[in-house]
Amino acid sequence: MSSSSRASTVSADEEKQKPTDTIPGEKWKPTRAFYVAFTALFVITLAASLTSTSLSIALPTIAKKLTLTNVEAFWLGTSTAITSTVIQPGCAPLADAVGRKAALSTAVAFLTIGSLLGTLATNGFVLMVVARCIQGLGIGAVTAVTEIIVTEVVPLRLRGKWLALISVAWAAGTVSGPLQGGLLAEATDWSWRLIFALIIPICILGLILCIFTLELPRRPASAEGGQTKAARQGLAEMDWIGFALFTASIVAILVPVTQARVVYPWSDYRTVVPLSLGCAGIVLFSLYEIFVASNPMLPFAGIFTDRSCVATFAGTALHGLVLWCLLYYVPLYYEAVQGFTPIQAGVAMLPETASLVPASVVTGLLITWTGAYRWAIWGGWAITTAGMGCLAFFLSVGTPTAQWVGLNLVVGLGTGMLFGAMGFAVQASVSSDHLAVAVTLFSFFRSLGAAVGVAVGGAIFQNELEARLLPARIILGGVAGSEGSNSLTLISGLQNMPDSPQKSVLVTAIAESLQKVWVAMCITSGVALVLCLCIRHFSLDVDLVGEASNRRSQKEEEEAII
Repeated sequence: MSSSSRASTVSADEEKQKPTDTIPGEKWKPTRAFYVAFTALFVITLAASLTSTSLSIALPTIAKKLTLTNVEAFWLGTSTAITSTVIQPGCAPLADAVGRKAALSTAVAFLTIGSLLGTLATNGFVLMVVARCIQGLGIGAVTAVTEIIVTEVVPLRLRGKWLALISVAWAAGTVSGPLQGGLLAEATDWSWRLIFALIIPICILGLILCIFTLELPRRPASAEGGQTKAARQGLAEMDWIGFALFTASIVAILVPVTQARVVYPWSDYRTVVPLSLGCAGIVLFSLYEIFVASNPMLPFAGIFTDRSCVATFAGTALHGLVLWCLLYYVPLYYEAVQGFTPIQAGVAMLPETASLVPASVVTGLLITWTGAYRWAIWGGWAITTAGMGCLAFFLSVGTPTAQWVGLNLVVGLGTGMLFGAMGFAVQASVSSDHLAVAVTLFSFFRSLGAAVGVAVGGAIFQNELEARLLPARIILGGVAGSEGSNSLTLISGLQNMPDSPQKSVLVTAIAESLQKVWVAMCITSGVALVLCLCIRHFSLDVDLVGEASNRRSQKEEEEAII
């Protein structure tokens, strides 16, 4: 074995004793400047999280006050998810071109502008959608660039703690955002605009901290034109054709997937045609990147040829699918089956967060301490599978409070462990040259899974609900129609129905239909567990500068501690 190969495949004990001229992970210490800069990242992430979730519970109330149709209300929620997903893969080459600091500042600027437009949009649906799309660009860019910065500033072995703290910011926004949105939406006829307005000062604070506290390496300056010319050169060298192909293809896939059964049926040509074109576009994009692009947006040879990396990306997408299906349809259970108000439903979601956040933080710390991460991935999927199975069997109309709290604590524990562990598997398996791209792809696949998860869960729920309500269509006065299986219509219809046998039939049908959603998520989690068994172990004791490759030999892989 050559010395360079041995340097990347030594055991954990040998790695600690290895001399180095760079900053080894175990000797790295955060400075005061780092703490201040990390505060900036935390504040910016909190703003993005609040923006992402604050409209969820408030959406039915806003739709009613603005007299929006179900389709218009749907697009207010979906537009942000689509734009935040498609922008992420392009963030790595963009940050390479203009620098991490400029890229993050631009992302925060998008958040601020989108929030300002949302505040000014009184009755204009078009302006509201534009505002949400711009906010989505900011959310996606903040998510990707923040993780790039952390991975480049903190050594691999120690990243778990700091990435877990970033996840705390996301969790804080996930918890407080819906509650804040629900309270503001119900206060007065105009107070819903404060949902957008309150994001602006947080964005401004984050932007100021970003500008004055982040000291990051910039693109090497041109001898003639300095940083400005270097940035222009970097932008000119970007794979714009690949970026356009990729963006158009993902949009063509996400739009019909997310709007299926809400705007058009799955069998409608307006769903089938763009979905087919999007899939064909992904194939064309892949061929272009592999055979044509001189500076490819996605280095297929360096990322998608490694089984661990591919398995982790698949697991990450399934993690997003399961988690966001849970976050979207558990509140529907609380409001439609338990009869909670939107604010009460937001409070009832606390068990997931109460276990998800600590599980993510503790998992990151344990991985830092042990240097092993596969146990957390496998354990997280096993617990998630068991938790989803318990939801399918025990979450029903008559489930008492203590029981549904306990059930959701289990699912939160499993998904939280995955939050703290999946990133290590990606970052440890790629070379330093491809780290930024791998990090943005990690965020992208999680967001892609989230968008698909809501659509898949909706398709299962609507099919099951219509099948159960078909015999009772007459006595329910048409509520069982295809329009009635939309969550906004269901909640509004149930709130206006007096207690009656008909209402009991509808509530029972909703609870049983949701159980089928949990069954599907249980199966999905089991598939993810099997896929993640393909993930290999790599040493986390890699310097900040990085090694050319961190892959172990097969022999040492079998000897590695799980």
